Amino acid sequence: MKFPETLITVAEKCPANRGMEPTTNRAEKTITMHQYEVLTEMPYQLTYKQLKEEVHRTRRGKEFTDDQLETYMMKRSELCKIYGWGVHEDKNGKLALVGCETKEYRRLLRKPGVQRVKALNPSMSQIKAFSNKFLNL
Repeated sequence: MKFPETLITVAEKCPANRGMEPTTNRAEKTITMHQYEVLTEMPYQLTYKQLKEEVHRTRRGKEFTDDQLETYMMKRSELCKIYGWGVHEDKNGKLALVGCETKEYRRLLRKPGVQRVKALNPSMSQIKAFSNKFLNL
């Protein structure tokens, strides 16, 4: 059965209790930060393939083959694993971030016809790094 909509749910072991903006100590923005910027600037405007192209080719200036881009999966994104964001794919295949603390997230969890896909859990080192950044959680 093909579902008209999909929600990538926040990882079970996600340390965040709300959708949070990703941060880094690096000089360059991370892929996660680019994903966050694109999805908050353009909710429900891009498909997953378009998001990958925008992040990697346009924003990062990296050239990837279509085969390389295929290896990226949203359920592996730190947005869903660490930063408390679900990713909703609407019936047109367009993506938007949905904070795990929101009514919209809870509505999508209950809505019939929405396929729910669990994000992968973060590693212990990812959880530790997050906790070191956000001690007040």
